[in-house]
Amino acid sequence: MNLTNRLQLRRYINSVILKTCMAIAIGTIIFFTTDCMGQSQTPFIPYEIPRVLVASQILPPDLSIGDNYSVSGRLAPPEDTVNYGFTNEFEIVSIFGNFEAHCEDMLRIRIQEIKAIGILREMRITKSGNKTKAFANVLEKVGKSSYSGVMELILHPVDTVTGIPKGGWRFITRSGEMVKGGPEGKEDTSGDTLIDFSKLKRRYAYKLGVDVYSTNKVLQKELNSVSWAGFASGEGISLIKKPLRGTEGMVIERTPFLDKIDKILLDNAPDDLQRINQEKLKQMGVKEPVIKEFLRHQSYSPRNETIIVHALAEMDGARNRDQFIKQALLAEHEERALLYQNLVEMMYSYHKDVNPIRDLIPVRKLAVGYTAEQAIISMLPLDYMYWSEITDLFVSEILLLLESEDRPVKRVNMWISGECTPRVRKALAAKGITLKENM
Repeated sequence: MNLTNRLQLRRYINSVILKTCMAIAIGTIIFFTTDCMGQSQTPFIPYEIPRVLVASQILPPDLSIGDNYSVSGRLAPPEDTVNYGFTNEFEIVSIFGNFEAHCEDMLRIRIQEIKAIGILREMRITKSGNKTKAFANVLEKVGKSSYSGVMELILHPVDTVTGIPKGGWRFITRSGEMVKGGPEGKEDTSGDTLIDFSKLKRRYAYKLGVDVYSTNKVLQKELNSVSWAGFASGEGISLIKKPLRGTEGMVIERTPFLDKIDKILLDNAPDDLQRINQEKLKQMGVKEPVIKEFLRHQSYSPRNETIIVHALAEMDGARNRDQFIKQALLAEHEERALLYQNLVEMMYSYHKDVNPIRDLIPVRKLAVGYTAEQAIISMLPLDYMYWSEITDLFVSEILLLLESEDRPVKRVNMWISGECTPRVRKALAAKGITLKENM
């Protein structure tokens, strides 16, 4: 392909990416402002236009660049990132491939996964760059055994079971669906094989600090390869008990709550998680059809669901928790699911450490809390907020709650996980809202 053709192809690809990002931006606008039009507004404050940010200036050093990766902005020069008014768009360039992240939380997740991929790959690669004899011998030995069919299923996950975070893992752990009568009525043990393998895989994922149900196909392939070799050789448990070199440099630290969740995931297969989550949702008064829809929702992994359910369950005394689950059903994709997960984590932390939340109140597609001290608390897991029409309309919707006779309101607080522009601070202060950033 000559230079002219390459330039034309590059322009075409950029135009496609630009259209995709604009669609995401429009989706974000709709997400925050559906049915907000026509609400009363306080005195007008000029709106801002989101701008291109410098990635290295808005990210801590441990995120912007690492041994196997560097971070840049999508549709921007290498040092920049794009912001659409709420979250930042990143591209991660790594030696294992390129990854996209539509917010800083997803960026941290992907970088953690890249570090884990490096550790897993090093576990089966020698300094000379060849597979270790042990790893190669295991694969060769198993390939000639009755495990060979199962091995193909595990080691090539992209278009098969383990590349699918929900349905696939339910398929793996339902041995009744996997174990079928073989020749002359003999039982096929592949179901039990997969169950034992998945237990070891969960242990590796826990030690690496990654979600065993991640949609990252590169991570899945490496996890599968190392876990399968360890399982088939019988050496997996002894290896996992040893410290894994490189895990000290991970970018995500487990809070006590998330450590508790990850231990639940470690000890329970997806079907067991579903039963646990189903029972907790019933205890919160969530109706059976809503429970089924939530636990089968394609945007949520078993880990997303477990975090949301357990955070809500531990908000003792909070009413309308079932309303939050109904709101969470509106997640159209993985990034929205992460937003709902982060939102309920922030609410749980506020409930536990600051002031008990008595009510969860739907506000369009999100929710706010009503506290024991008659305050409205709005938690927003956002990277960087501008004062725009979108923001103004969302804030106006929250202020409508001041008119409620059922819930007298003394003050309105807004906590965001990232930062805002000075104009946002000024506008919220003018509307009587107390703002806290970097929460």
